[in-house]
Amino acid sequence: YQALGASVCAVADLDLDGVMDIAVGSRSLSSALHPEGSVTLYSGATLRPLRLIHGDLAASEFGAAVLTVMDLDGDRLPDLAVGSPGRLGGRGRVGVHSSATGALLAYWDGGTPGERFGTALSGCFPRPAYSFGGPRSFLASSASSQSASHQGSVRKFDLMVGREVARWDGLTLSREFSGAVCGAGLQDDDTFPDFLVGLRRWQGGTPQPAAVQLVSGDPADLGKILWELGFPVGASASPGLVGLDRPWSRSPGFAVIPPRHSEAAV
Repeated sequence: YQALGASVCAVADLDLDGVMDIAVGSRSLSSALHPEGSVTLYSGATLRPLRLIHGDLAASEFGAAVLTVMDLDGDRLPDLAVGSPGRLGGRGRVGVHSSATGALLAYWDGGTPGERFGTALSGCFPRPAYSFGGPRSFLASSASSQSASHQGSVRKFDLMVGREVARWDGLTLSREFSGAVCGAGLQDDDTFPDFLVGLRRWQGGTPQPAAVQLVSGDPADLGKILWELGFPVGASASPGLVGLDRPWSRSPGFAVIPPRHSEAAV
């Protein structure tokens, strides 16, 4: 089971044909050509394979998430962040690789077994935070796992300083981050990019209506919920979220739930 297309993103024009190229992740889950997972870079014009980057451990799910980020190795090409949520006994890892050579340039690991850090990646908008075609800051999520008693989390990294700069954790074991995350731009009155996160809910082991929250990115107001959109019973907010490039507007058919500041994660 190779899971080709588990993740996808646009990358730099590596073959210099004037068209942006494509990175496609394959987070292999069992015996396959690359059981450790891989990311293939394809020509955006011809779909010809240009380069293969593969993980170094079987079952690490390398390629579960991919994201173009700022140039780290000085070749003036954006580089590539890759999530490996199955690595280190499910702790997970996010590594930044050179888009030109595939070399590992930097990495960060999850802290606890079952955390699955690197489940999803998203750049932090707006565009002034970009450098050489990729975002300076990015969000990396961990999926909730009842078996591991982990509520899920979203961590923000600043590549200019090379470290984590903020973290938001799931609220309770019955109200967990699902792993889906995306940057949402500036949605409130501060200067910090906000983000969307998917939630799963449980009660006595039974799934409850899912939700998507718009969360403030201001470190001084950590975890402040700006909006919450409710989904029907049986719906899932985990497959993925699409980023916003303009202020948030309500969508017909969604329930808008007022912010719950008392539930803010710390």
